Amino acid sequence: MCLLAASAAARAGLTPAQIADTARPAVVFISADTPAGESVGSGFIVDPLGTVVTNLHVVEGATAIRVKLASGLAYDHVRIRAVDGRADLAILQLAGFGLPNVPLGDSDSVRRGDRVVLLASRSTMRDDSSRLRRLPRSRLGPRARAAGGHS
Repeated sequence: MCLLAASAAARAGLTPAQIADTARPAVVFISADTPAGESVGSGFIVDPLGTVVTNLHVVEGATAIRVKLASGLAYDHVRIRAVDGRADLAILQLAGFGLPNVPLGDSDSVRRGDRVVLLASRSTMRDDSSRLRRLPRSRLGPRARAAGGHS
């Protein structure tokens, strides 16, 4: 899952569709082999050297992790650099360079009621849909989640 604050982009004159088009190359599909079976989710690349942010529950306990970019480029040798169990966050490292990426924003500047754009790899969506979805204002608290358990 890639959650982007749209308020800064909106001030720059970008629509949610334009934000999605810009960020899409950096959104990745992740699959992990775990003792319980295969786990899948999304993540996003945050620097050109292949640092990936994803949810910990996607890769926790993994014996092997694969990351596939929107371009089709795939990485089979993926290292977990850091985890935060309380935030359900994992930082992965690909052996790459010159990769598409989205910059990390300032979460302190996002306020309740600000518009956000949620992106996920189409491969992780059970119905293979890609549509913009409005979250109710009450769900836009600090721990708003994607519908349907998409990561």
